[in-house]
Amino acid sequence: MDCLRRGENEDYRTELSIWKDTVAKCQDNARAHMSLGDALLEVGQLPAAMAHFEQALRIEPNYADAHYSLGNALAQTGKIEEAIAHYEQALRIKPDYAEAHYGLGLALARLGRLQEAMGHWEQALRIKPDYAHAHYNYGVTLQGLGKVSEAMGHYEQALRIEPDFPEAHNNLGIVLYQTGKREEAIEHFKQALQIRPDYAEAHNDLGIALENAGRVPEAIQHYQQALRLRPDLTAARNALAGLQARQ
Repeated sequence: MDCLRRGENEDYRTELSIWKDTVAKCQDNARAHMSLGDALLEVGQLPAAMAHFEQALRIEPNYADAHYSLGNALAQTGKIEEAIAHYEQALRIKPDYAEAHYGLGLALARLGRLQEAMGHWEQALRIKPDYAHAHYNYGVTLQGLGKVSEAMGHYEQALRIEPDFPEAHNNLGIVLYQTGKREEAIEHFKQALQIRPDYAEAHNDLGIALENAGRVPEAIQHYQQALRLRPDLTAARNALAGLQARQ
């Protein structure tokens, strides 16, 4: 359709400007509304994004991508039950939609429905085995259930797919530490911080590992950095106070 062609004009500088222009020209085009909604969601304009997803669905009620994107927006606003309904509708239309299985899993996990969440992440991974975030969240849930070895495998798989995944490095560090592989754990905490220097939890976790390795001055530096980044991080505050009291 001509109205969906992107021009070469200088005004076409961003996804947002492209799709705003396209919607102005093609007001009854579901794809244009959905794409504008995605661009608005990317810059944090949630109410406007949701309005365009809803308009896309008024035009084309069986538009799986619009149901999925509206589910994402609703989840971001805390409307979890409504988000679930749209993820489920996306999957009724398109059962092999890995991203919708993943999003539905996240929403179910927020409601404490962990077994159902894991089932949807398993589905996502069957459809898309290289889905790093599905491996990561599956690992987080397994770790919470005490299945440390299985969690480790999913964190390692996430990092094979996406080596610069700071949360996966940090959580892998935690499970390595729990299984006695303390030097390996320290290396993964450091990698998490190399990728994301403002990762307060990783500074705290590295501080714990260094403290228990007898490297107290380094541990203090990481606890202090954790608190500079997150003054409300109680674990770092208590650990730092304990070390300072013993000096």
